[in-house]
Amino acid sequence: MRAVRAICLGAAMAAMAGGARAVEDYDNCIALVAADPARAEAEAATWANFGGGPAARHCRAMAFAALGATRRAAEELTEIAFVARDLPEETRAEILLQAAGFFLDLQEPDAGLRVTEQAMRLKTTGETLTMRARLRAAKGQYGAALGDLDAAIAQAGPTADRLMLRATARREEGRLLEARQDVIWALELEPDLPIAYLELGRIEQAQSAKDRARDAYMRAIELDPGGDIAASARLSLQRMELGD
Repeated sequence: MRAVRAICLGAAMAAMAGGARAVEDYDNCIALVAADPARAEAEAATWANFGGGPAARHCRAMAFAALGATRRAAEELTEIAFVARDLPEETRAEILLQAAGFFLDLQEPDAGLRVTEQAMRLKTTGETLTMRARLRAAKGQYGAALGDLDAAIAQAGPTADRLMLRATARREEGRLLEARQDVIWALELEPDLPIAYLELGRIEQAQSAKDRARDAYMRAIELDPGGDIAASARLSLQRMELGD
């Protein structure tokens, strides 16, 4: 998902690097990130030293992320957003949003919230509201997360991702009927969404509906065999059967 956003940002930043060749260089650089991130990082660094501008630095940040240097990627993106003030505000906000996502991956929600707030000063969108909700939920601030998700859905419309985030937050707040409604809504948008069945199982279990919870967990396992969601569903199912 972040790689896709990197490519979407390319046109704006390539323009900052100067002309048609820069556009080509950025596209090639991003393609190289997937094939050989170490080489991409080195070439982006050289390009940046020879006037590649934000496009080169952005590609280098993506290479850092691909190499597992997540913090360095987040810090590079944050710096780009502050230094490259000739970029459109919307583009700078997207760059900060990428940085926030990396801080979330690092389990540093406070750092993520700081850059998300900076992004929202530039442009508040459904994406920035959703990211802030995700970060607040990571801190256990489910009530605040719900406010952001309500605003994101009102502004940008429902997506399965937003509805699932809100379902989890509502469940954590004890609003089980509303949480279940969000899961059902998400499944209307994406009928075979494994995480929706995992969440549905947790909601049904919290309501002591063990048969329905079991069915939901089994469906999550069926849809995500060998994946993290299936592993979580198996663990939840095991605990339920043991009476935990």
